[in-house]
Amino acid sequence: MQKKADKLFNTFAFADATEVYTRLIDKDFNTDYATRQLADTYAFMRNPDSAVVYYQKAVEQANVPIEYYYNYAQALRGVKDYKGYRQWMREYKDKGGIINEAQLASDKDFLKSVVNAKQSYFLTDVKFNSEFSDFGAVEHNGNIYFTSARDKGALTKHVYGWNKEPFLDIYVTEKGTNDSLINHKSKLKGDINSVFHDGPITITKDGKTIYFSRNDFNKNVLGKNTEGITNLKIYRATLTDGKWKNLEELSFNDSSYSTGHPALNSDETKLYFASDRPGGFGGSDIYYVNINADGSIGEPTNAGEIVNTNKNEKFPFVNNEDVLFFSSDGHQGLGLMDTFATVYSKDKTITNVANLGVPVNSSKDDFSFFLNEDGLSGYFASNREGGVGSMIFMHSIKHLN
Repeated sequence: MQKKADKLFNTFAFADATEVYTRLIDKDFNTDYATRQLADTYAFMRNPDSAVVYYQKAVEQANVPIEYYYNYAQALRGVKDYKGYRQWMREYKDKGGIINEAQLASDKDFLKSVVNAKQSYFLTDVKFNSEFSDFGAVEHNGNIYFTSARDKGALTKHVYGWNKEPFLDIYVTEKGTNDSLINHKSKLKGDINSVFHDGPITITKDGKTIYFSRNDFNKNVLGKNTEGITNLKIYRATLTDGKWKNLEELSFNDSSYSTGHPALNSDETKLYFASDRPGGFGGSDIYYVNINADGSIGEPTNAGEIVNTNKNEKFPFVNNEDVLFFSSDGHQGLGLMDTFATVYSKDKTITNVANLGVPVNSSKDDFSFFLNEDGLSGYFASNREGGVGSMIFMHSIKHLN
């Protein structure tokens, strides 16, 4: 049974792996190992509420690897136990782990400043959220495009072993519609949606070109790296007679690493994206490429060490003033993954990043931030309490006196 559990874990079938590791614990078979694996499984599923239970048991084991002190601390932060987080980060340091001491020392003051800051963002739950994961909402020409795992109406259902949800597809709905029952009939028309993960997207102002993430799947061929893992790639398509056609894989993709979450800058001369390609600062970094006048793509440039950390930076977005927003679990935040904005000097050099604070950020994952052209409203997604999987929120900015 342990071999079965480990195989499920190693193939990212985490939802099934939790069941088998739980049975191993119930049977008192290699309990310490199964407990550590179950804690890691819940962490990969972005479920700190369950992960913290098993990490607590793991850190009580004799000779436990020190990374479990760190993982326990992160899970505690995900359930808003900030005091426990600081305690176990110090334990991790005492065992020989390397931490950002300045960030840990300032944690109390950071949390106090975020909680007491004047609220600028006000949230509304959108009507088209489903019982599955929804995120990546962008607005264009009166329509809202978003990514969702809600595929319940299609005849053939493909389930993602990571979380037992259907694979992601890209949907579109008219802004302001009262119809909350958006199903497979609202999928983007054309060749973009596949039987694997598709989305999120970014779309040009003229509405004729779309860039989107997709699993490494093109022309009915599923690509894999040397370990048998299928990564993300970015593709481009054009609108022809109301359907998205002429799919093109961008030149900087590679099957050996993931490249996704595309975002255009204001004049559409640069495409930002996230990637765990070699040569970064660690985990997933934010990069950008130049888009030339003839449509050709330049070489990737890392957004730099002020933006990127040794953890994960994802979901870039650039507003009309060319301010870069992104999500990170490496910068100082409220929990798992928070959303940040870059701060610029007069010469347009990035000098710092700013946490967007509550209510945009929470103790859970907060990501796929988007602002409309008016700069006053937009969308983001979060897996915070109150939803199933991730759900989309509409945010509006109000300047209070």
